[in-house]
Amino acid sequence: MRFGIRRSRALTPALLLLSLASVGAACGGAPDAGDPVRVDASKGGGASPHGQDLFSDIGDFLDDGWCALEYADPVHDAGLAILWAAKSAGAITSHSQCQNLVDAGQIAAAVVSFVTEDPVAADAIDGCSCDTVFSGSGGSAAPKPPATWHGWYDLGGNVQGRPGVLFFPTAMEDIYVRGSDDRLWQKSWIVNHWAPSDAGFWLHNDGVVLGSEPVLVGNASTRDVYARASDGSVIHKMWKNGAWSQWYGLGGNILGAPSVVVDGQFTDIYVRGADDALWQKYWNGTKWIPSDTGWIRHNDGAVLGSSPTVVSGSNFRDIYIRGTDGAVWHKVSNGVGGWTQWYNLGGDVVGEIGVAKPTATTTDIYVRGTDDALWQKWWDGKKWHPSDMGWVKHNDGVVLASSPTVVSWTPAFRDVFAVGPAGNVIHKTWH
Repeated sequence: MRFGIRRSRALTPALLLLSLASVGAACGGAPDAGDPVRVDASKGGGASPHGQDLFSDIGDFLDDGWCALEYADPVHDAGLAILWAAKSAGAITSHSQCQNLVDAGQIAAAVVSFVTEDPVAADAIDGCSCDTVFSGSGGSAAPKPPATWHGWYDLGGNVQGRPGVLFFPTAMEDIYVRGSDDRLWQKSWIVNHWAPSDAGFWLHNDGVVLGSEPVLVGNASTRDVYARASDGSVIHKMWKNGAWSQWYGLGGNILGAPSVVVDGQFTDIYVRGADDALWQKYWNGTKWIPSDTGWIRHNDGAVLGSSPTVVSGSNFRDIYIRGTDGAVWHKVSNGVGGWTQWYNLGGDVVGEIGVAKPTATTTDIYVRGTDDALWQKWWDGKKWHPSDMGWVKHNDGVVLASSPTVVSWTPAFRDVFAVGPAGNVIHKTWH
């Protein structure tokens, strides 16, 4: 995962001596290191031997993964790259000098010049960045190792459909699955171990027969589980105050599993109807709209080839489906009750779409290809990578037996879950 860099020739008021050769050495080598270049921002920036201003070259290093700082977001990555390069070139020689540049806002201004339009976000560069580049004794700290994939790991079980996953900032993660017996099963990651065991699951002895995999939303003190019942309707139960409620019927006649998002007091449910159209209902904080068992049809002409996957932010919804052509399609709400058209994102996929939003402006999509391999693409805030219609294959040799589910703990972490050929839950992590 890399973040897009906005190129610009507007530079910070600071005057820094930076060396592309030094940047290459600090980051473990560069594709084409040039001669030292003096950049005088007061004169609008100097040209590097490669025909770009130097800050854009640093952005290229970030894009190409040479530094792979991946601190937390592109703002911090950019700030650290600038500080590291300046230290390597001898333009910053001490922690205190680094701190002075940060305190004066010069590093933040440099970040604004090529990575973000938001000066407030750039101001998040603080003394911790200097701590990364300089230790208190004047030594140096190397950039973080490049983020990479770890796993796959076997979590056991004998399940149908993709797992439902919910994570919490308190180092907890819940997995709910539909067992081969059509019952609800669960396991949890608690601080540093899986419970009840690495390969074990707990059974929910509630007598309900599931007609789809479960979908899970909630927080550290509540859980809400949604699924398709054996009669085709949507059902729901909740865990609160240490106990589970009964299952409640929400009506509908659907195919596959529902997709659910929570945004403040609102809960939105989107489903694929028996007519292959998109349907929805929502909880407004006091009641279900349009009614406890009623649903609203999206009369947009789309014919769904999978259950929808929805992600949300403040006043918007982003819906992803498999089309009847096998490609991924999505549409976005505009925050005032309207929707965009459906956009084609390419691909040739099986089943539902796995989607995560690592930040407010970035989106990751993971799918099961027709070759049963894991494929992905991502939105960096400005464009799709590797292209609008293109996808990147995970050449890890794993054969998927379900669509993937992906969650993002932080902007620098991904956790992908799926079902393996043996019917067991498998997962791998990126950090």
